[in-house]
Amino acid sequence: MQVPSFTETLTNARRFASEAVSWAPGAMFVGGLLLIIELVLRVEGVSTGLDYTVSTVALIVSATALSTVVLQTHGLGLLQIAEGYWGSSRFSVRAAKLGTGFYNRFWHGHRERFDECERQIDRALADRYPTINVDRVLISVNSTDFWAHRTMSPKDWNNYEVSFLRRKRSVSANASPRAQLTRREIRGLKEQIAGVDRLASVPDELRREYESLQTTLARYPQTGLLPTRLGNTLRAFEDRADSVYRKRGGSNFTEALRADLIDTPESLGTDRDLQQARLSLHVTLSWVGRLLLIIGVSIIASRAARGVPMWLSTQQQLMWVGLLAAFAAVTVTSSQVALDTATRYGRTLVSIASIGPPTRTRTRSRASTTKKTRTLASSRS
Repeated sequence: MQVPSFTETLTNARRFASEAVSWAPGAMFVGGLLLIIELVLRVEGVSTGLDYTVSTVALIVSATALSTVVLQTHGLGLLQIAEGYWGSSRFSVRAAKLGTGFYNRFWHGHRERFDECERQIDRALADRYPTINVDRVLISVNSTDFWAHRTMSPKDWNNYEVSFLRRKRSVSANASPRAQLTRREIRGLKEQIAGVDRLASVPDELRREYESLQTTLARYPQTGLLPTRLGNTLRAFEDRADSVYRKRGGSNFTEALRADLIDTPESLGTDRDLQQARLSLHVTLSWVGRLLLIIGVSIIASRAARGVPMWLSTQQQLMWVGLLAAFAAVTVTSSQVALDTATRYGRTLVSIASIGPPTRTRTRSRASTTKKTRTLASSRS
């Protein structure tokens, strides 16, 4: 008999826990309804008669199981609504435009502040490293290109050197003698600033703000905004994963993932499935919390409109307030956990995309590209 390894045991335990907590939304919905009914009947002076016999427990378990099945059946639809895919009806389109416009203004505000932080960091670098043999005008104008070498490939850096020299020649008439750089001096400049940390010379407050804005902007997609924060986060990581996959020689990451064309390691595949299940779970919990909160507030509002007292004592009032606060806390907490889970799920997708397509597919893609290039060249000639 083969004894499972520690990793396999841990993976099986995580899967069992994921299946066990899948009952949580249904149990929360049934339990919340029972508490609301109990409080309403107490005000009316009616006993619920729930003595928790075998038949009562069986009824509660059956209701929980039925609620779980219904919620799991509509789990994908609830997740799509949470992401911002609201359909094509007139009301849905207007609501989506309002949400998209809000996040568009939100993004522009953060982007403007981020650019200002970039300029402050560049000024701090120019003041701290005055021995860098380059004109400050070029640093201020081309600061983004100037520091982009840290993520450039050797080929991209050589192309950048050429463009840098062209810009240097174009402003050489008005630039100081320090701007008259040769290729050798630029290579020496690269070695000189290779170990420089951009954020080492800035105040702690500016560094924290810069890193916070960088994290916030990373949650906005490049292909188009969605009307919800969760949808923008997921789409941003999907765009990033698709970009990484294309750099590895692939064509479309989403289609390759659905068709199982990526040699995903078992650990990453398991982590992706668990994060996806956890995301669906917390999105469903947030919707259940919202529904119970709406039911409780609707009952209070309807009885208040008819002049019927909602509670007969301070104890019942505190019970209602505590119950509604619990529903609101579950909604807010589940929404935040769902957002954090979406971030971890997106990072897992980026890790999977970095593997790239299989060698055979990559070779076929390059051969197809070469063939198209040759065909185009022959047609031009």
